[in-house]
Amino acid sequence: MIRRLAIAALVLSTSTAWADEAKDVKTVVASQGGVEVTLGDIDAFVERIPENNRAGYANSPKRLETMIRNMLVQKQLAAQAVKNGLDKKPEIQRQVALATMETLSRARLTEFRDSLKEPDFAMQAEERYLANKDVYTVKGEITVEHVLISTDKHDQKKAYEIAAEVERQAKAKPDDFVKLVEKYSEDESKAQNQGRIFDAGSENYAEAFAEAARKLKTPGEISPIVTTPFGLHVLKLVERKPDVLPPYERVSAKIIKELRSKWYEAQIRGHTDDIRNRPMDANADAVMSLRTRYLKPGQVVTPPTPEQEAANDAISQ
Repeated sequence: MIRRLAIAALVLSTSTAWADEAKDVKTVVASQGGVEVTLGDIDAFVERIPENNRAGYANSPKRLETMIRNMLVQKQLAAQAVKNGLDKKPEIQRQVALATMETLSRARLTEFRDSLKEPDFAMQAEERYLANKDVYTVKGEITVEHVLISTDKHDQKKAYEIAAEVERQAKAKPDDFVKLVEKYSEDESKAQNQGRIFDAGSENYAEAFAEAARKLKTPGEISPIVTTPFGLHVLKLVERKPDVLPPYERVSAKIIKELRSKWYEAQIRGHTDDIRNRPMDANADAVMSLRTRYLKPGQVVTPPTPEQEAANDAISQ
């Protein structure tokens, strides 16, 4: 039985750090039912995890115990499969060959990526910052007050009539907007916030509402009637803080990271596209036979739903 105390000791032992290339991959970590899990087995599993996440993954005794127990189960099932001759079945051998091919192709892409000599992104990053200041500008927070007329409580015509009256009164006396909130608004939260919404132009709110808030420029300005899934709104701008462009030094690391990521993606995509675009010899008859190869007797293929089509496309990528 694997004890959590022993697993914790494994985590804390510096001799088993994942980055230690001198570790003995044949060291047995746990055994059960005639099979063993070694450090090499665990290394192979952990290599599937993004490198930046490995330390965090390993720093959990419970998670490690679950991983090791699962690997022991899989090894015992695999041993049973071999004992029963399943590894000799052609369909199983094809699956093993497919898994080997996929593993080797991923290894080759990793090797290709590691062989690349990346350019100096610092100059590109500064040029991007200067040419796209609007992208890196932090939008100032917008505060509004609003009246909500619920389209659940009124039909569309009546709701619009009420909203139009609110808009008319608000434009006539913007300073009395809170009174309109109290009298007309059907927003259940108005007792707590008196209709005031902070950061109203952000993605936290319905797009039509946020867009209307962003269009308001002067404190006291009243919006036209805005329609959202919640009903009809009339907004009043309370405060609009100025947008702020952070200095390049504060965003340079983020820009360089973005440039580096896109550059590597482009290099890998170019390499795979070069391979993909090589001349291909295809057996047209064999290709066409695939469309009916997997039909069961009497089965009729029905058009897939958009969700099924998307799932099928994802499999073929």
